[in-house]
Amino acid sequence: MEIDSRYVGVRSKAMTVSLSPRQTMNYAAALGDNNPHYMDDSREGGICAPPMLAVALTWPLSSRFDSYWGDSSFPVEVQQHQVHYNESISWTRPMRPDEQLNIQGEFVSMRSHPAGTLITLRYEAKDQREALVFTEHIVGLFRGVTLTDDGAESAPQPVIADASADAEEAWSTSIPIDPLAAHVYDGCTDIIFPIHTSVSFARQVGLTDPIYQGTATLGLAVREILNREGGGDPAILAAVHCGFRGMVFPGTTITLRVHEIKEGEEERVVCFDVLDEECALALRGGRVHLKKN
Repeated sequence: MEIDSRYVGVRSKAMTVSLSPRQTMNYAAALGDNNPHYMDDSREGGICAPPMLAVALTWPLSSRFDSYWGDSSFPVEVQQHQVHYNESISWTRPMRPDEQLNIQGEFVSMRSHPAGTLITLRYEAKDQREALVFTEHIVGLFRGVTLTDDGAESAPQPVIADASADAEEAWSTSIPIDPLAAHVYDGCTDIIFPIHTSVSFARQVGLTDPIYQGTATLGLAVREILNREGGGDPAILAAVHCGFRGMVFPGTTITLRVHEIKEGEEERVVCFDVLDEECALALRGGRVHLKKN
């Protein structure tokens, strides 16, 4: 199967989403995060949304490709070869219930990879005043799909880089994944794909059992780091980056390892990875950027 980079620069149709307290609380519940910033609607100023809700808000643009990218002529059959490879999100401010966001996507990069082709989509979410709220870069690896030209890039994209080789572990923690965690995440986020909830489907594609959602694994890591290093305050979360490199199964325990914490004038950067129960790498090159007051 082959593809070329003619799609770089193509934009999706715009999508408007309306946030609700139920939706924002449900996302926090999906990650077992009882942070009062998300759950206590009696607090002064009310609640805000968990930052990682961004991945649920953009999901329809990725999952309903025909509806939002139908005019792009991008071959539908190629999408069946995609796996989530890298994830990057940056926020300008917390999202709040009862606001509307306008979200639009763009192909910003296509480049060759030894296993196929890497394609980057950028999603931008703006409020009703056209102010940017968050930007998400999703990199998909299209396995076995050959890029027939030298590739193209319409805009710079975040780089996923491992921690320094000489970095010493700052701290680590074990996180159990409940046997029903994938179903809870599916139900509370509307990020629906049968490889996470159907034993039959998982075995049809060569797995022993359904796998836990990659964005959920990342969400748990962000939960632990923000609560421990940022006092649980979502307003100081500036950006998150990671690469997905392994599978996590419900009913197992993962390990979050913080390698180093880099102190800058305006932000702290917490570098991490996540290991599965067999100590194999599930997330690599993780970075959480925390703004300083």
